[in-house]
Amino acid sequence: MLTPIKFTTTSKDRPLMILDGYLYNRDRRTYTKTYWRCENQKSLNCHYRLHTCNSTSTETHILILKQTGTHSTSCNRDLIKITLRKLRKDVLDRTKSTQETTDAVLSQCISKLPDPARIKLPPLDHIKRTIHSPEQTAILKSACDFLMDRTVDVVPEIFYQLYVIHAVDRGHVIPVVFCLLQRKSTATYKKMINKIVEFAPTWSPRTIMLGFEKAVANVLSNNFPQACLSGCYFHLRQKQGLQKRYEDDVGFAHGIHKVAALAFINPNDVINAFADLSTHLGDGFQSMLDYFEDTYIARFRANGSRARPLFNIEYWNVYERAKNQQMRTNNSADGWDRRISTRCVFQCSHPTLWKFIDKLILEKDSQIHTKIARVNAGEPTTKKKKY
Repeated sequence: MLTPIKFTTTSKDRPLMILDGYLYNRDRRTYTKTYWRCENQKSLNCHYRLHTCNSTSTETHILILKQTGTHSTSCNRDLIKITLRKLRKDVLDRTKSTQETTDAVLSQCISKLPDPARIKLPPLDHIKRTIHSPEQTAILKSACDFLMDRTVDVVPEIFYQLYVIHAVDRGHVIPVVFCLLQRKSTATYKKMINKIVEFAPTWSPRTIMLGFEKAVANVLSNNFPQACLSGCYFHLRQKQGLQKRYEDDVGFAHGIHKVAALAFINPNDVINAFADLSTHLGDGFQSMLDYFEDTYIARFRANGSRARPLFNIEYWNVYERAKNQQMRTNNSADGWDRRISTRCVFQCSHPTLWKFIDKLILEKDSQIHTKIARVNAGEPTTKKKKY
């Protein structure tokens, strides 16, 4: 006789059978049978088990071949708990096939819940909250040095960018915060930092290396006045937007290298060195030199003083970092960004929101957790090419 059942999944996406008010984990499966055990086997020492027939089982009905043991006296039917567990699967299923916002998905799924289950719902902000793990949060709180980078290639279409914060932990670079942002504005970056501080109130970075985006640099400077902000040297070399000419013209590429080398000169000597370069480089470099002066040096005013540059010399200069053998680029963070940008993680350019979250959780539980475990085990850092 076939018995009606329902299925949902565990937090690790494993089958979970719902039968007569109880939940059953799939223990093992053979060619002809599937063995199920009560979900409370470990927590409540419940030894009730079921054997079902594979050939006659469907998503809505099973044929029970054998029942062994009895439910523990503490193992009670909890229909509300089962309803809430099923809500999670319904939310995930809906978001994998739609581009609806999180609020819209939750509204649709919650509307089907009975009132007793709605009363037991956790706060909606908890359902939607940013994903973070205790081990990554611990690293965020304890680390002093951070790298920040962003990518736009793999974010769901309702977002603009993914901002990632990497911590330098015992010489290893580990992603610790992932932020999906809808804009690249000062207000957005303020909200991002405020949210991070909510779950890591003791976060107090000593150094932060990031790209050349003024809005986020200003927000970080205002929130962490004690932190030393620095621009990534690799990104400095890319900011000119002259890649085609750089690749085709060897002489032009050599001139670009000379300008980029200003980052390795003592900050007190940069202005004079730039003036010398401006004299010796030909007219073909004038537009690039004008851009560099406006952005990183600043022009003279009529009164003989210099205006304030968009990024001051101390921000992009790597003289002290090179002398102290510190990081000059965030290439270690870029390696992770390339991994996700080349679709190694998400397998598509703009996944749905919940597919994105599912894949990010998998990345956290596999690659990132493995790296943290190796760091905790004392794995030495590997020396890479310096720039």
